[in-house]
Amino acid sequence: MTLAKLLGGGEDDLTLVLPDLNEHYKEHTPKIKMLFSELFDLDALRRGRVNHVLMHDLMASGWDGQLDAVVMLKDMNGFPQVERMCELMGLTAPREELWLRFPFSEHLGCTQDRIEQLRDMIKPYRYVGVLCFHDLVPQAHKLAGALLTDCEDQCCQAYKDRSVLLRKSPLLHEVAGELMASTLGKHRRFIAAHVRPMPDSCVEAWELPQEALDPAQMTVSCNNTYLLGRLVPNLQALMRRYNTSTVFVLAHPNIRHRVSRMLQAGGIRPSYIDVGALNAASFATGAKKGRRRAHGPMDPAKRGSPPDAGTGPAPRTLVERGGAHGAGGGRRPKRAEAVLQELEDTARADQKAVGPTHGGPRLHTPPSVSLLAVVEEAIAAAAVAFVGSKESSMTGVIVQERLARGMSPDDMYYFGPHLDCAELPCTLASFYDRRRSSRNRKRQRQR
Repeated sequence: MTLAKLLGGGEDDLTLVLPDLNEHYKEHTPKIKMLFSELFDLDALRRGRVNHVLMHDLMASGWDGQLDAVVMLKDMNGFPQVERMCELMGLTAPREELWLRFPFSEHLGCTQDRIEQLRDMIKPYRYVGVLCFHDLVPQAHKLAGALLTDCEDQCCQAYKDRSVLLRKSPLLHEVAGELMASTLGKHRRFIAAHVRPMPDSCVEAWELPQEALDPAQMTVSCNNTYLLGRLVPNLQALMRRYNTSTVFVLAHPNIRHRVSRMLQAGGIRPSYIDVGALNAASFATGAKKGRRRAHGPMDPAKRGSPPDAGTGPAPRTLVERGGAHGAGGGRRPKRAEAVLQELEDTARADQKAVGPTHGGPRLHTPPSVSLLAVVEEAIAAAAVAFVGSKESSMTGVIVQERLARGMSPDDMYYFGPHLDCAELPCTLASFYDRRRSSRNRKRQRQR
């Protein structure tokens, strides 16, 4: 969406092709696709006047999935496994000489001449694949991304304006609401906590059955070893501040045994959801009436269409050049502040979908640990307060979803090693205060 805003306009209008998302498992090839039309709110994209088409609809209209070119955002030597990435998405990669590099990034700079260079670079091609690795905007995947950043270039501002349009769908919030009611209790205030040891080697250490972990191993395997000492006191402090004893925990199923032991030792009874509960909530009544084909709602008007739509933080986004008579009609997209206000105004209407549905519409995306994580994100977006693991992009998704829905950053926190975060977790604002101070010190040294 950011690139479409930077490059779009007049005859260069772009249509974003929105792919379904593959489940993510490190152990095997993904076998399940999560339907974009079910996960995200296409109406929010339409309100933001983002040209889009679902990839399934584009292929149903005759496109064979052959890409004309691929451009990679990350400033790195070599290319990743482009053919494999395309294959997993049901696409065909172009020949290697058509693998191109972005002329701009957070390291190279984002100036108008570099943007024009990219526009000229992709102009000959109709279907262009984009490989994104978080290098467009500094730390866009972390916590609030650009939403609480003072932008200094066009890329940052475009990301700030457009990223708030990517929100979970009312259908997903409906399923999440049913799970909230059955797991946490209807209308109950709760705190949500995302516990993510980083990196994956640290998750593997937390998966071990023994109660005590080897400190030497933790030092080698983990980037956020402080999580072991901060998890319990931070949650206890939040429970006191928000006057609730209900804590919903987002954690990989393989480490929940350790998280539960730690929290229960501190007098906290964590609540989780699992794939079994997700299966019951998302398919209990849908199966009786027969499942619709797994490519979005039956009503074509609800599915997005070539003249209308946008994309999100998927690692690979397709862009189709030309042919877009989008809903924009030449009007400029609203700035982030206006979009946030609009989303806040419509949040109350969206919340009508939250809660037990007793026979309402159900997801057609098959249950998986990946879908479980997306539903957990939707539940966390409704918490009275949220605390996350700042190193994780999943925490970033939740924080940015909450901000996009107009929720106060004062009720968002993260686990951190700083001395002033030993009891109450670090506030979201403090992360940006520290980053701003660090940036100012760096500039002073460069003078």
